[in-house]
Amino acid sequence: EELADDDERLRRFEREAKTLATLNHPNVAGIHGIDQVDGTCFIAMELVPGEDLSQRLEQGALPVDEAIDVCRQIAEGLEVAHEAGVIHRDLKPANVRVTPEGVVKLLDFGLAKPIRPEGSTGSASSAQSDSFLVTSEGMILGTPTYMSPEQARGKPVDRRTDIWAFGCVLYECLSGRRAFAGDAFGDLIASILADEVDLGALPSGTPPRVRELIARCLVKDPRRRLRDVGDARIELERMLAGDFGDGLSAPLEPVSPPGKRRLAWLLAALAVAVLAFALGRGQGSDKEASDLALLAPATPGEVRFPVELPTNMELLNLAVSADGSTLALVLEDLAEDTSVVYIRRLDETSLRRMPKTEGIWTDGGGAIALSPNGDALAFVTGTQLYTLNIETRVKTPLAYCENTRGAPSWGTNDEILFTGNFSAPLSQVSAKGGVSRFVSEPNEDRGEVYHWSPTWLADGSGFLAKVLYSTPRDDGAPSRAQRLVLFRPDDEPIPLCSSDSAGWLAGDQLIWRNGSRLIAQTFDARDGVLSGIARVVADGLGVIGSRPAAASYSGVVAYQR
Repeated sequence: EELADDDERLRRFEREAKTLATLNHPNVAGIHGIDQVDGTCFIAMELVPGEDLSQRLEQGALPVDEAIDVCRQIAEGLEVAHEAGVIHRDLKPANVRVTPEGVVKLLDFGLAKPIRPEGSTGSASSAQSDSFLVTSEGMILGTPTYMSPEQARGKPVDRRTDIWAFGCVLYECLSGRRAFAGDAFGDLIASILADEVDLGALPSGTPPRVRELIARCLVKDPRRRLRDVGDARIELERMLAGDFGDGLSAPLEPVSPPGKRRLAWLLAALAVAVLAFALGRGQGSDKEASDLALLAPATPGEVRFPVELPTNMELLNLAVSADGSTLALVLEDLAEDTSVVYIRRLDETSLRRMPKTEGIWTDGGGAIALSPNGDALAFVTGTQLYTLNIETRVKTPLAYCENTRGAPSWGTNDEILFTGNFSAPLSQVSAKGGVSRFVSEPNEDRGEVYHWSPTWLADGSGFLAKVLYSTPRDDGAPSRAQRLVLFRPDDEPIPLCSSDSAGWLAGDQLIWRNGSRLIAQTFDARDGVLSGIARVVADGLGVIGSRPAAASYSGVVAYQR
């Protein structure tokens, strides 16, 4: 009643209700009308099924991909409102509703509820008790936990106060805790005005650019804060699409795929061997070699262990068989000044040196692949693509192959994909022998320069390859980009993502390297679609050699730190 007698309040109430009624967006609850009955003004809103975000957060933090998607939708709703000249002023989880289909709806634009008077009795939810409306020096309107510093001081606010609240909500969705807290109202306001948000409380799987986004939203000086929520939306969309960009400011801890997409991965980390080499060339005799793998459960459903290399050896390249049973390594023997292939079956405890592979790296090759069950090796040396039976040591030439770009791929269909030389299209040849044939050719109309580093799909219906694109910039100079592309016979190629490496398939995950990071994202090979959020599964990868990582269809991933 005390608000209903305020003409200014009523005018603003009606004005904003009419403005909101013009908004037609899936992330904003619809306004059906405004009316007054027996002196009570009300807005008739869309009835949104589901639960509000504060109820969901009572169960703990959201998985990273879900948090990013929810907040992306919040940003979309705020963006359309800001473009219409409406500031929310009270954005908080209790004013965000999530439908059973996962659609986010923003509620209660421009409105606030009075705080429960001191000394009042009765229970109230955290969402109810958070809301308040007081006048002191200037008008303070909002919810204290999510209130911007300028809002807390009673100063005029603009869309940047919503951006602050958005940063608080994004932080809470990821961490399960509030960005600013205090036992009493004064303590909370003091925290908002003086404390910095604890980004260390965010889960390790939070992409660095999302951390940076939160920090930019929660800058206390509004002049230095992120100015447009549309920029936040774009950033979150990039994260969901797996575009991590350049110049990430903070290292990530390796994380496993979250929630329902968690795979039973076995990651064979070659970190110990690389570290041993970095500690001193030629000092292998001072290091006690161990053939036993260190098994350590990292997270549920995932095991990581280092693989010890022989002394005086440097890793140059690696491959994993499609069934995940066998690891092949191209090593440089520092004592003998030559390169050679070693084989390690994962049910064994030692590496085996492969005869007839000496000089593989120094003789113009070094690209290797394993047969699907790990019983044979395909590799390039000199000007030939060979196969080598691991048990019988029979070495068979298959095809002419000079200056190959990327490793071959041995599919479950017993066909091998390879690149013949720098300018040739991708080729295919039977592992049993025969005539090779071209299976892809760069298309100049699409700006393609060359194709290389192929990987068969598990069912042999197509393959992935890395494609170099070159397009002219405004100044006439070429702009080059590398992407993974899905190829199928008689279908148009489907570009998937930017990549610094080949793409590898591990279960329903596509694996690739972006700088020093190993990235994984759910991949529907049938439709050629990446979905969910891309995840960093390892950081600090080496970049020496053409293939610092590899994966199997069964989910075994090997990488060099």
